[in-house]
Amino acid sequence: MEISSLMSGTKQRIARLEQRGLSSGDRKTLEDAQRFLGDSERALGDGDLQRSQNLAHKAVLLVDAMEKNY
Repeated sequence: MEISSLMSGTKQRIARLEQRGLSSGDRKTLEDAQRFLGDSERALGDGDLQRSQNLAHKAVLLVDAMEKNY
């Protein structure tokens, strides 16, 4: 499923970013992305595919922005 692969790839990207020395602000951004992914997983479990996809996309946007800085 597309949403699941999006979440999985984003989790891997977050794990790579966590290996770097991050500022407290950057750590907060990653925590926000992880929270969006958790909410996305719950929405997927509830069968709300649109909400799940939207939340996963928010996580991707945060990770994209972080990767540009590193």
